[in-house]
Amino acid sequence: DVVQVQGNHIEVCKPESRESTAFQALKRAVLSIKSSDPNESVVVNTVLSPPENATVDSESAKIDTVEEERRDDDGWAEMEKGNFDEAYRIFEREFKKGADGGYGLEHFAFLIHILYTKGWAEGFGRLKQLIQENPDNVPCTVYLAMVYRKTGQMGKAIEIYKKFRDHIQTIPEKIQRTATLAAWLVEAGKGEEALNELRHALEQAEDPPEKAVIYKGLGDTLLKVRKTEPLLGIACYERALSLQPMDSTLRFHLAYTYSDDLTPAVTFYHYRKCEDDEAALNNAGVEAAKLKLPITSVDYYSQAAEKSNTLAMANIAYDLIEAGFAKQAKETLEQARKTPDYHENVDLHLGTLRRHRSAEKEK
Repeated sequence: DVVQVQGNHIEVCKPESRESTAFQALKRAVLSIKSSDPNESVVVNTVLSPPENATVDSESAKIDTVEEERRDDDGWAEMEKGNFDEAYRIFEREFKKGADGGYGLEHFAFLIHILYTKGWAEGFGRLKQLIQENPDNVPCTVYLAMVYRKTGQMGKAIEIYKKFRDHIQTIPEKIQRTATLAAWLVEAGKGEEALNELRHALEQAEDPPEKAVIYKGLGDTLLKVRKTEPLLGIACYERALSLQPMDSTLRFHLAYTYSDDLTPAVTFYHYRKCEDDEAALNNAGVEAAKLKLPITSVDYYSQAAEKSNTLAMANIAYDLIEAGFAKQAKETLEQARKTPDYHENVDLHLGTLRRHRSAEKEK
């Protein structure tokens, strides 16, 4: 199923040609459907935004996995205690074992990068020194690029990352790295260069998963660079999803991008297809409410709440307050407060409940 646009009317349909109908129709509608106002006040029943773009920090994503694997190692234990110098000495000792069971060069560079991100300022210099001593090991340079990015030196970060990307021989990995490079270029204010990189990568992509990565990157970039033409970015998301229809993260991004008052039906359709994602369940409830489907809305909030989503609990409580069920609303909010790191709307709606009570007493 794809989106077809006729004037300001948007509906889900089953066209004969998925690509031509979805892509071209959306492009034709760019000028007829306005984007949502970024200054518009937030609706009381709130949606959750998509997760941060994982491709931007794909290397950092290794940290949790490696940390779990190495949790009993002396070096990791010292690092967790904040003893960075001692942790480095242990890591260096393992590295110097070489072929006798020690760390490889790339893994050692990765560990120094982690030490730096944990707060060891000396890690920057140590990492640069390691790479200077091993200039032929290009894979290590990705960690230096990440450190330069973290310090705000985007020019150097991009220069190093480009060389690292160009060194890669396999097309799938090069595609992934190009998506990361494009995100960094956008971050540095070089959106058009990012688009050029992605267009070139699209010519190299061979398989649907590779093409989906690039179309997703094009969507991300277009939504930031061509803000007056949001449906160009959405069209790229649609194309990516047609190539990877089971990618729930991509579908969530698409739904969130659609989520303005003009397209609740399309937004709702995509959120409910995300199935067991608690954020998507909450957001489906919000969109159902826009469609005047209160029972369906609360059903989705309830499913999210069963997964301990406290924003969904807050949304249920707000609906209860509006219907006059103050006791039940308070019970729902108090239950949400027992959850660690509960959403700020829980406290917000406790205040809403107090204001409603006061207002009725004054009447």
